[in-house]
Amino acid sequence: FIGLRNLVQRNRQSRSIPWLALPFLLVQ
Repeated sequence: FIGLRNLVQRNRQSRSIPWLALPFLLVQ
């Protein structure tokens, strides 16, 4: 999933805490 990797990189830069949303995205 290249899209997920891009999101992870953006998340690292912004330090937002979107990690809570990642599991939900993976489930869907």
